[in-house]
Parts: sequence; structure tokens; C-alpha cells
Amino acid sequence: MEAQPLITVIVPVYNVEKYLRRCLDSIIRQTYQNLEILCIDDGSIDNSGEICEQYAARDKRIKVLRQENQGVSAARNKGLDTATGEYIAFVDSDDYIAADVLEQLYQSVVSSDATCVICGYNCVDSNGSILSTYSVHSVQQYSGVESLRRHYYHASGEENFVTVWGKLFCKKLFSDLRFRTGICYEDIHLMPYWLLQSEKVVLIPYAGYNYTQNENSIMHKTDEAHSTRLYKSAFVIWQEHLELYKQRGLEDFENAVYCAIVNKVIAHSLAESIPNEMVHESLALAHRYTKKLVWHTALPVKQKLYFALFSILGPKYFRSFLRMRSAHRSESD
Repeated sequence: MEAQPLITVIVPVYNVEKYLRRCLDSIIRQTYQNLEILCIDDGSIDNSGEICEQYAARDKRIKVLRQENQGVSAARNKGLDTATGEYIAFVDSDDYIAADVLEQLYQSVVSSDATCVICGYNCVDSNGSILSTYSVHSVQQYSGVESLRRHYYHASGEENFVTVWGKLFCKKLFSDLRFRTGICYEDIHLMPYWLLQSEKVVLIPYAGYNYTQNENSIMHKTDEAHSTRLYKSAFVIWQEHLELYKQRGLEDFENAVYCAIVNKVIAHSLAESIPNEMVHESLALAHRYTKKLVWHTALPVKQKLYFALFSILGPKYFRSFLRMRSAHRSESD
């Protein structure tokens, strides 16, 4: 009987002692057993490192790598640098996976000759109760470019191109790709790079990944400093994506990024939540990209008018205009 290829499962670990055992149990109990499980302890100050060592002592497939705290991107990169598997899967340490998900993903990779296979996922609370489920209803196949186009122009909650978890990748995709350090939204940053290198992407109708709504995770922080970091990260990512698309001659993706930037600036202007040091730069970018979108794209007329009014009136008068419009509608009703 031919041996199964090795799958490397990369698990970045940082201060997750509450969830870590559930995560590791779900991985070691996979029906697909030929695994290399890399736990990268990113400088945890709770018992997470010790829990990893306990599991490694009883399961030889688990290797514990330690580093000073550098963030999830650096932890995943360390895993990629160490991985010896033919395939790569990522599992965040506060999440967990269904017992047969790696087997299902692998079988789909083999049967479709895909570069990456994506499963659906459940959003769960800290106790594991399912809050919502996102999964396609039938098998879907796209090229990487088609996948990226769907993300920008036909986005649905059922298709998860954004995160790296809930997927099985051919390792060759990461031969020259690594996660961007020093930013938030590192999965979103990496997405177009691996998609544009993918010959075939397959989505399967199976919610095999459980994504925990952890109130202590980095994405649920609400302090001003973190909000500023999120905002700045989005612009770093967009500028690097724009450069990528310009190099590849992908003008429709450039336009999609322009729209995303203008929409974000408008939304944060209405909420008065643009970081002070980025107000001038944000408004200047929104004005510049609005001109490109209004004169050189086939956007719907209403969207062009919305963007143009914001650019002409500015945040203060645009807010006043929307309030008057809303009041007028209420009187008409």
C-alpha cells in the first residue's frame, strides 16, 4: 500500500492555554495520520509552552519551536521554514478542526489536482457552540485569478479566500512566499500572492474548521492604539497589492482596491475614526482614486455619485448632506 504524503500542520501559539488542548487534540485525532505538527510558541507567558511540550512528549509527530514574541506572521514563517511536508495546513491555536477534515481536503487535492483546497467553517463561541456556518453548497473549481476576481466582485460568506486556515496547500506555493510581518490582516496581505500562483483552487461543501470567537484575540481588541494599527495596516496592504496588480497588468483588480480604499475612508470619516496622523493622507488618496474611478471605470452611476460627492464636499459637509437626505426621506415616509 502506498504511503500517504506528509502533511505539515503549522500552529502558532501565544497565550492560549484556555483553548490549546482542544486545538491539539483535534489535530492528533485526525483520521489522516501522517502528520508533522509544528507548534511555534511565540513567547507565551502563560502555560501554553508547557502544554505544547506535554503533547510533544506523548506524540512524536509534534515538534515545539520557540521564539521571542514576534507575532503570528513570524511564527507561521518559522513553521514554513521548518516544514518538511508535501502539503501545508494552518490551524490557529484557539480554533479546532473536525476529525476527518485533513483527509477530506487531501482527497480533494488528489482527485482534482488542485493547488489548494478550501473547506467551510463554523464560527463557534468559547464553549464550542456553533454561532454560524459558512460553506459552499457544491464543489467549486476556479483558477487563482478567477478566485481573486470572485473575492473582489462576487464576494460571499460561503467562499473563504481570505484566511490561510481551513485550507490544504501544496507546499510549492510557499517556496518563495512568507507572511508580511509588522502588520495586522497578514492573511489578507498574503491572499493575492498565493492565489496568483495557484493553477486550480477547489472549494468543498464541508464545514470542517471551527473558528473561535475569542474575545481576547488580537482581532477583538478595541483600544485606540490597536484601531490605529488596523487602519494603517489596511493602507500598507492596499498599496502593496496595487503595486502587485500594476506589475501584472491586472487593471480590474487595481480598480477594486481603489474602491475599497475610498469606501474605507468614507466609512471612517462618517464615524470620525480616522487616526489624526492619517487624516490628510487618507482624504488625499480618496480624492485621487475617486477621480480615477469616476472618469476611467464602469462603476454604477450611483456609486460614482456617492464617491464624487464625498470628494467634493469633504467629510464635514458630506455628513451634513447625508443627515439632510435621511431627514428628508423620513418626512416623505
